[in-house]
Amino acid sequence: MSEGRQCVGGSPAPASDLLIIKKSAMGRAGRPPPTNAGAFPATGHDPVPFMTILVFNVGSSSVKFSLFQGNELEPVLSHSHSLKEATGGREEIFSEISAQMDTFRIDAIGHRFVHGGSEFHGPTLISPSVRIKLEQLSQLAPLHQPPALQILDLAFERFPGIPQYAAFDTGFFFDLPLESQIYPVPFEWYEIHHIRRFGFHGLSHKASWSRLAELAGEEASRSKIVIAHLGSGCSLCAIQNGKPVETTMGFTPLDGVMMGTRPGSLDPGILLHLLRNGIKTLSELEEELQSRSGLLGVSGVSSDIRNILSEADAGNPRASIARDQFCQSIRGEIASLTVRMGGLDHLIFTGGIGTNSVEIRERILGNLSPLGCDFDATENATAVPDCKISTPHSKVQIHVFESREEVEIARSIVQLPPN
Repeated sequence: MSEGRQCVGGSPAPASDLLIIKKSAMGRAGRPPPTNAGAFPATGHDPVPFMTILVFNVGSSSVKFSLFQGNELEPVLSHSHSLKEATGGREEIFSEISAQMDTFRIDAIGHRFVHGGSEFHGPTLISPSVRIKLEQLSQLAPLHQPPALQILDLAFERFPGIPQYAAFDTGFFFDLPLESQIYPVPFEWYEIHHIRRFGFHGLSHKASWSRLAELAGEEASRSKIVIAHLGSGCSLCAIQNGKPVETTMGFTPLDGVMMGTRPGSLDPGILLHLLRNGIKTLSELEEELQSRSGLLGVSGVSSDIRNILSEADAGNPRASIARDQFCQSIRGEIASLTVRMGGLDHLIFTGGIGTNSVEIRERILGNLSPLGCDFDATENATAVPDCKISTPHSKVQIHVFESREEVEIARSIVQLPPN
C-alpha cells in the first residue's frame, strides 16, 4: 500500500495510519482489506465469494448487531439491546455480543455512522485519522455519533486485526442535485464552510429502494418514489429514476418533520430571538432542541408514539395536538416531494413507527387520496412487512417495509473491490 492510496470513501491515509492498516491487512480474513471504492454502494465489481460480516447499528438509546455469512445478505444472528435496560451501559451489551461471536470467524466489521460530513460518503476503512474526523463530526449528530464511536473503540479492542468499516447515513444523498443541496443563504456558506443539505437515514432509504427494486424489477428504476422512514427520528426522501432528488433532513438530523424529541423544521428567527434576549443560552437551546422537543415537547408526556396515542385516546389534549402535528408534518412532506417529482408511483413506510403503527399510517394516508393514494383499511390493519396496503385501483402503490440498515451496511462491504 503506497502513501498515495485512498482510505475507502475518504482522504489519503497518513503514513502513521498506514502502518496500522498494514498490520491488520491480512487479519483473520486471509487477504488485504479493500482500499478504494467509489460512491456508496460500489458497483462494477464481483462480490467477495464468501464473507462473515459483523454489523453494529448504534442509536441514541439502543445497540443492534447482526451477523451475515455469504452473499445472501440475510442475517444468521441478530439482536437489539436497549441501553435503558442495561445497567452496565454499552460495555455490558458489548460483552454479551462479543461472547456470542467466539464461534464465528469474522472477516470484516461494519459500523453505522449517522454523519459523514463532506468527506465520507462511501464505505470507509477506519484508520486512526478517520476516527478523529468521525469524532469531530459528533457536534453535528450528538445523539448518535458519540455512542457509535464508543462501540467502535470496543470493537477494535475485542477484535484486533479485523478490518472495520464505517457506512454513512449521509452517503446516499452525497450527490443530491445542487438545487436540493444548497440553502438560500450567502453562497460562501456552501463554498467555504460546507453548509449544505446532507440528508440522513440514507442506509434505511437505500435499503427500501433496493427492496422495491427486488419486488418491482426494472419498473422501480423508472418510478417516482417517496420513502417515509418514521421512528424516533424521521425523514422522507424522493427517488426519481433510481436516484434521490430530495430529502427532508438537512445539515443535521434536527431538520425536517416532527420527531420524538426533535422539532424538525423551525423558524431560525425563533432561535435568534431566544439568544438575543438572553432567554436561552446556546447549550440550553441545543439540549432542548435535541432532547426536549418534538412529540415529547408538545405532549409533555412521552417521545414514544405508542404512549402519545394512548394518552390522546384517554382525552389528553396536548397528546392529541402532538399526534395531529406529527401526522400533518409527514403528509405535507409527502405532498411536497410528490410535486417535486411531478407525480408519485410508490409510497413506502418504514422505520419503527412506519412499520408498526397501524393508526399513524391510517391518519397519514387519510388525506392523501388527492395524490392518488388509496389504502385498504383491512390490509393496513393486518400488515406484516414486507407487504402492500394499497387498493387494487390506487394510482399509487403503498408499501410497508422492514428497515434494513444492517443489510445495507453488509451489502456495501461485500460489494467493495476485493483488492
